Amino acid sequence: MQPQQRDMPYHIINSNLILVASNIAKFRGRGGDNFILSPLYCGSNATGWRNTQSFAGNSLTLPTAVAISGAAANSDSGVAGNGLTMNPILSTIMSIFNLRLGYWAANPDPQRNKYPRCQPSYLIPGFNGVLYRHKLNEEARFIQLSDGGHFENLAVYELLRRQCKFIVCCDAEQDADFKFEGLGNLLEKARVDFGSEIQISDSDLQQLKYSKDAQGNISYATSGYLLAEINYPHGAKGHFLYIKTTLVKHLPADLVAYKSAQPDFPDESTLDQFFDEKQMEAYRLLGMQIAQNALNDSRIPWA
Repeated sequence: MQPQQRDMPYHIINSNLILVASNIAKFRGRGGDNFILSPLYCGSNATGWRNTQSFAGNSLTLPTAVAISGAAANSDSGVAGNGLTMNPILSTIMSIFNLRLGYWAANPDPQRNKYPRCQPSYLIPGFNGVLYRHKLNEEARFIQLSDGGHFENLAVYELLRRQCKFIVCCDAEQDADFKFEGLGNLLEKARVDFGSEIQISDSDLQQLKYSKDAQGNISYATSGYLLAEINYPHGAKGHFLYIKTTLVKHLPADLVAYKSAQPDFPDESTLDQFFDEKQMEAYRLLGMQIAQNALNDSRIPWA
């Protein structure tokens, strides 16, 4: 089926191809490459792409792709290629005890895997996949995929590759100190890999910050979003709407009450994977409030 014949939206699920033993310095230094899982094609720069129907034994489903994309705890991988789980010793221990959420798949490159329908098993890669870290590269018959955030946590990378004219980015990272690490990683990779510049300055980021004094009084952020211009190569332009989990004025009373009861909101630990009703509703309501403010902003070229 051709792309123009498919219903929208077209899902591009991002995962990280673990390449700690890559033969290419760029991939080895980053610890991986962005690996997409989509209705038509799956693959990466490092491996090339293969028709989805012939990838993973034609067994890839949307729930499986989403689960792969969220495989945050995994050996030989970490957010933007950093963290304790990138340590070889710790990674080996995690692998031996199978303390990992990653996914083994056949290499999509037909030159590197001549039997694409042969799927990973307890025998292949089996125990080799536990101990032989040096095989985690683009040449291997079987590759390992993990959380897309281990390469780029905001899932914008592939949209920049396609030079989309309007990109909406929702940044819900745990970022109580407003370090904007995910955004910084994206801006750097956009420049290095695609020659694209997203025009965001320090003054733009300041408007997204809120603070709280010793008495608990909140100085609200000026805005929960910002609009930036994207300068693509060869003169092409785009717009980048960046939405941040922050506290703005005129929030509903129950949201203010939740903040009083949970001081870490909206930057509670991401280790908490089981939200109760109040917690879920608090984040949903905050996102809806900020999104509504953006929808009412006449400066944003929604069309």
